[in-house]
This record gives sequence, structure tokens and C-alpha cells, in this order.
Amino acid sequence: MIVVTWGSATDTGRVRSRNEDAVLAQAPVFLVADGMGGHLGGEVASQMTVDTFREILDRPTVIASDIPVLLQDANEAIRLRARVDPGVSDMGTTAVGLAMVTEDGSDYWMAFNVGDSRIYRLHDGKLSQLTVDHSYVQDLVAAGRIAPEDARTHPERNIVTRVLGVQDNPVPDFWVFPPEPGERFLICSDGLSGELDDPLIERLLSIDAAPHDIARLMVETANSNGGRDNITVIVVDVAGAEGDESDGYPQHDGRQTEQTQDLPMVTDDDAPTMPYPLPPHLPVPPHLAPSAERFAQPLPDLYPGPPPVVGPVSPPPGLPPAPPPEVPQPPPPPPAPPRSRRAARLARQRGMSPDSPDHPDQPR
Repeated sequence: MIVVTWGSATDTGRVRSRNEDAVLAQAPVFLVADGMGGHLGGEVASQMTVDTFREILDRPTVIASDIPVLLQDANEAIRLRARVDPGVSDMGTTAVGLAMVTEDGSDYWMAFNVGDSRIYRLHDGKLSQLTVDHSYVQDLVAAGRIAPEDARTHPERNIVTRVLGVQDNPVPDFWVFPPEPGERFLICSDGLSGELDDPLIERLLSIDAAPHDIARLMVETANSNGGRDNITVIVVDVAGAEGDESDGYPQHDGRQTEQTQDLPMVTDDDAPTMPYPLPPHLPVPPHLAPSAERFAQPLPDLYPGPPPVVGPVSPPPGLPPAPPPEVPQPPPPPPAPPRSRRAARLARQRGMSPDSPDHPDQPR
């Protein structure tokens, strides 16, 4: 058994007048939803997503196939509300989170993502981003058209290519992997990742403090860097094996929450074969790369719609640039009217030059 502790914080930021983010931080699910869509739409869409996932809190066991169903339920609920309520007709939301799912008696993390909110993992002092943004600039990066460091300042960095509530069947990304003692996760909206670069995120997550203190510190740091968007953070710690000393962090109200719960521990060596392995077309989390073979089978068809993709495929090295688009040519001039043989004969009798504008061979 392992002890999982967590804390969360959310803030409107320094520019926005409303907080359209919503957060659910209670085992077995940790979810951040970043709403969008006008005056009230984003706030409604994100809260509807959180409310849909609250159902999972009352279940004795959560399995991997539950998560795609809940995402689909949230998507359909948002779309139905948008059709009957003109005031929120253009609303949508991202959804990113971690869920503890049980298969064959063992517990695993299941990461899921729709949109550009993110999950980071800190383990052995190294930070890795587990999710891949569903955004226009990420597509440009994947295609090799811009450098990753340019994505943070690109003028179209806020264009999201997959969201709940806008598309019939937005395709989520999923990762399934066993928990490991000492790992720390950050789940956040782009209000945090847009203000803090990865080195700063790594420094803050590396501080030896309770998750709710880290969450609050990260929100304060994002605000001090501009706070141009709503900021929401969940920090989850896999603290250690059962029997280790724990601080037993108290529960906090409102903007920060902190709780603990015992969850089974499964090491990478003794984990059974998963019926829901990691799809080969999705990135393998860096800490699972050595054991990726046992996650090599495709997921069952748990989610309707086309197969998941993560941005466009990068062009092979050395591929020449695409030819420029063809420029349409103007249409040719209309053909000259047929000349009259009698008029041509009269022109020759009169000694008229063929270059004369009055010559019958000249176009009219």
C-alpha cells in the first residue's frame, strides 16, 4: 500500500474578471477543466465536467473503461445545454486529469487529456510532461515549422484543437502506468504553464513541502509573472509505503484542499499484463520507456470516433519543402473573328498595309 497526498489551488489571475476553471481533487480522480466561451459559457462547461466526474467518487472501484465514458458523458451534457441555452451556445472546456483505476486487483494511474491543460511528473529530480497539447502551436512544433521555445510566445498559442462541448467526438489521449513511490504530479491549466517555463516548474515542484503549499506557491508565482489567465493547480504526491510516517495534512477549505488515502502499490516488475495497455500511437511516458513492450497492444474501442492522433506527423529529415501553390493564369484572349475573303481581297487591291488597324486581318 502507498500513501497518496494532494493539494489544489485556483485563482482568477490578475487580468480576468471571472474564474472559468474548475477543479476536482479527491481520490480516486484529480481533474482540472479550463472553460472557454464568453461571459458565462466557460464557467458552465468546466463545472459540468467536474460534476460529471463527481459520480466516480461514490464507486467502490474505478476501471479504465470508466474514464472515456465519463468524458463522453460530459461532452454530450455540455453540447445539450448549449443547444437549449443561447447564452452559453459557444461554450467548451479542456479536461485533464489522473485517475486511479483498478484492473485484475492492481491499481494503476490513468492519465487523460483533451485540450491544452497539462500533467507534469517529477521523479528522481527530473521533470517530464506526460500530456501532449491539443493546440495549433503544438501541431506547428510537431510538424517542425516552429521551435518548441517559440510556442510560448506564438500569437496563436491560445487556439485549441480539441475540447469538450464543441466537437461530437473529441478524441482524448490516455496513458496507463503503475504508481511509484516518490513521484509528484502537477495537473494544471494553461494559466500556469503559460506563465512558468519548465525549469521554473521543476524548481517549484522540487521544494520539500506539502502539496497544498506547493500548489499555493505555484499560483502566487504565476500571478507575479503576469497572471494573464485563470490559474488552477493540483499537486499529487505518492508519498511512500504504508507504515511510513505521514504529516496527516489537514483538510483546507475553498481554494486549497489536502487529504490522504491509502492506495495499493504495484512495482513495474511485478505488475500484471494490463487489459487496457498504452496505445502504441501515443507517446510513452519517459519513466516507462524501458518497459514499453508490455504496453504495446492497442486499447479496445472504449471511445467512439476516429483513432486518436497527436498532431500531424513530422516530415522526414531532408525532405524538400513543399512546392508553392500554383498561381492561376489569366484566361487567353478571345480568338479573332474570321476574316472575310472579299474584304481581304479589297484591302490588297487598295494597297492597305496588314499592320493597319483598318485591315480586315486585325482583331476587332
